[in-house]
Amino acid sequence: MSESFRTAAALALVGGFLETYTFLLHGHVFANAQTGNIALCGMAIAEADWIRALKYATPVISFALGVCSVEWVRNHWSFARMHWRQSVILVEVALLSGCFFLHGTAQDMLANLLVSIACAFQVQAFRKVRGTSYASTMCTGNLRSATVAWIAWKRTGQAEARQQSFYYAGVIGVFLTGSALAIPFVRLMRETAILLPIAFLTLAGLLMSIHPPRQA
Repeated sequence: MSESFRTAAALALVGGFLETYTFLLHGHVFANAQTGNIALCGMAIAEADWIRALKYATPVISFALGVCSVEWVRNHWSFARMHWRQSVILVEVALLSGCFFLHGTAQDMLANLLVSIACAFQVQAFRKVRGTSYASTMCTGNLRSATVAWIAWKRTGQAEARQQSFYYAGVIGVFLTGSALAIPFVRLMRETAILLPIAFLTLAGLLMSIHPPRQA
């Protein structure tokens, strides 16, 4: 059930929302996709602006630590009544909830740290939708794969390629919706807008517990 499209859609909505959330509220940092942060960190280093370099290096390092943590959970989680991916959802919810309690000058850095770790958990634990590899917190790879699948469909007429292109397009569309949805909520609720991605993460965890009926 962790590979169902509805679970992927809920996670992609969270990914798009968090990308806009950290950009608008916490120093114009993209806490999901680290390519831009690495480039901005490099520019800051070239200008010897070490404070700004640290600002962009923080989410990058946090993301790497999050990936390491997920691998530990995957290899050591043994609670019979909960899948390890559901435990990842719980940790994500806990991390994002921490954004409520941040105040002072270090607020932006700490918020980006928490969100980056949460996104690393998500992108490392949930890597397939219906058997097809994808990412729920960034779109570059999804866009490339959607285009390749669409070309394969048009060239060969394969139903599987068409289905893959639709999955990727759907995930990108939901990510875009999450990003757009963050604008009014952030303007209205500021930091407490983090409640919305927490709600969708909870929904994703619940959806993983609903199994389709087995066919004979």
